[in-house]
Amino acid sequence: LILDKHLGGKHRWLYRNRLEIIPALRVTNRKIAPYFAEEFFWLESRGISENRLELGLKIPYHQRTQLSLSYMYRNFKTLIEKKWVQHNVAWVHFSLHF
Repeated sequence: LILDKHLGGKHRWLYRNRLEIIPALRVTNRKIAPYFAEEFFWLESRGISENRLELGLKIPYHQRTQLSLSYMYRNFKTLIEKKWVQHNVAWVHFSLHF
């Protein structure tokens, strides 16, 4: 449940679904893993409002740290014109688990 001033300050339901595929293939002795992800967002009264396709590498550093490098192709439906806009995104994620 979200509250957005662009939606007139009304509460709307947002559903987000992500599918990530990490094949058993590992590159080099550092166990670098390629991955592919697809994600979509469904917003009440607007339907599907965003779709993301992502391709990248998960690079473990230590047992509790990981670096992810990826490219994302993002389609986003604008609120006013309701037209689809495309973005190309380069991601760098650093994860520390404790």
